[in-house]
Amino acid sequence: MSQYTTIEEAKSLAKALGDIGGGVLPYIPAAQDRDNKSGIYIPEYLSGPFMTPSDGKRKFYHFRFKNGGDGFNAGLIKATMAFAPTRWPVMIALEVNAAGASHRSDD
Repeated sequence: MSQYTTIEEAKSLAKALGDIGGGVLPYIPAAQDRDNKSGIYIPEYLSGPFMTPSDGKRKFYHFRFKNGGDGFNAGLIKATMAFAPTRWPVMIALEVNAAGASHRSDD
C-alpha cells in the first residue's frame, strides 16, 4: 500500500522535490500524454495478465525528472520523506542524479 498515492499527493510531492534532478517534468494527464513525457505517470505493468495495481484513487504513480531519471515511485518517495525528514533531500538526490547520469551515458 505504501507504493500508492493520489494524483494530488503526487503533485504535492513533485513540488516538494524542488530542483532535485532538475525538477520533475510537468504533469500531462494520461489521456493527453501520447509521447510518454509526463513527469507524473503510471508505468505500464508488465507482470503477466494482471492489471496495474491501485487502491481506489490511490494509484501506482511514478516520477520522471528533467535530468532523464525516471521510474521513481511517488509512494516510496513519500515514505522516505516521512522516514528521514532531514536526510531525504540528499538520499533522493543521490538516486535521481545517478539515474540521470546513467540515462545520459545510454544516449
